[in-house]
Amino acid sequence: LSQEMAQFMQSRLKEEAAMWEKLAACHDPSELVQCQSEFAAKTGTDYAEAAQKLSRLMLDFASNSLNPSSRVPETD
Repeated sequence: LSQEMAQFMQSRLKEEAAMWEKLAACHDPSELVQCQSEFAAKTGTDYAEAAQKLSRLMLDFASNSLNPSSRVPETD
């Protein structure tokens, strides 16, 4: 779970850095608004997908915790 969150945060930081580069390259206000709008839409989608994925992982974890017989036995 923590690895998934770390990967998501790393991905978001890369996206934000790329967004600042795009904003710096804009030549007029309408281009700036378009760039910002695209970034906001992608950010919303990314967060929704991450929330869905983390929810599934948490449900799996809870399910396995409540039903230990469904776990795969550990081997030495």
